[in-house]
Amino acid sequence: MNRALKINFLHVFLLYFGIVFTAHATASHTESLGWSHLSAEQKQYDWIELKSSEYLIGRFTYYYNDTVTFKSRKLGLFKLKIRDIKRFVSSRPASFNIENLAILHGKFIFQDEKMTIYTREGNVTIGYDQIVSIYHGEAKESNYWNIKIGFNTNIRGGNSKQFDYGASVDMTRRTAKSRFLANYIGNIANVSDARTSESHSATSSFDYFKTRHFFLRPLSFSFYRDPFQNISSRISYGVGAGYDIIRNAVTTWSITGGPGYQYTRFTTSLDDESEYDETFSLILDTLYTTRLIHNIGFTFGYKLSFLDKESGSYTHHMVTKFVNAINKNFDIGVSFVWDRIESPSADSDGVVPNKDDYRMMLGIGYKYN
Repeated sequence: MNRALKINFLHVFLLYFGIVFTAHATASHTESLGWSHLSAEQKQYDWIELKSSEYLIGRFTYYYNDTVTFKSRKLGLFKLKIRDIKRFVSSRPASFNIENLAILHGKFIFQDEKMTIYTREGNVTIGYDQIVSIYHGEAKESNYWNIKIGFNTNIRGGNSKQFDYGASVDMTRRTAKSRFLANYIGNIANVSDARTSESHSATSSFDYFKTRHFFLRPLSFSFYRDPFQNISSRISYGVGAGYDIIRNAVTTWSITGGPGYQYTRFTTSLDDESEYDETFSLILDTLYTTRLIHNIGFTFGYKLSFLDKESGSYTHHMVTKFVNAINKNFDIGVSFVWDRIESPSADSDGVVPNKDDYRMMLGIGYKYN
């Protein structure tokens, strides 16, 4: 009996010692990788250790789509896939949009595919796949914005003088929890000082992320003008929800849908018809972007609106774009735009405009941030 008690006591002692030793070792390992054990130099900068054993020092800008955007004094602004990073330390507090959690604020260390956030309430450790986005909380407002401006022109002489010109603007404001998108495309064509084409299209939307892939769109707005399609102005409002089907470092594909309202004022109209029309609508749109090779990107956007017959039955706006980056600020792009009204309204002379309007643009763009 005494021998059995001794053996059981020995087993219990060894088991207890093993648990304490393992817990102590684990705690010591975790703490050694913590913020308090970083050197003063390591705390001074944002820095990254790649799995290839290379080190980068600079400023972290934001994290989105499993991609870290980093700015170096020598290399400028560039992007890294999170799967290529072994260790990542931020010297400044950041804002975290955590899937199914509130926004967290604090400095952080990424290692072993885990993100440890040092908040005022305590430390939080999560997997990077739970993070929707990260932005520096103390960044200037300008750091939240990405703005791209493009210009295109075409001049032709001879028997007839032709002068075409256009412009495009793309703006994005992204924080840890929301995203604002706005874009504008405009083109004007003149032949022998006579205007032969004019179109203006502007859209904007605000998205609020609920999870890593699902977002609400409490407001969207669009404006369209094309006198040659007998549209003096067309204004649309909408609400809806969306989902990111694909979202990684190379490709993104999202779909959005919801109800809307559309008001259209015609350039001219028949005597017995109204100069304007208004209707409720169903709006569906999708946006697909990808990087084909290192410096060539592709974008496809499509918006479809179902309306009543007096407003055109349905309309769509499609934009495809190929962009070849020259450097970090300038690029050359080719865009194709297709607008269609299934049932266009006749003008005051009874002429029904064509259903389709096509435009192809070649121009140069400048990108900020």
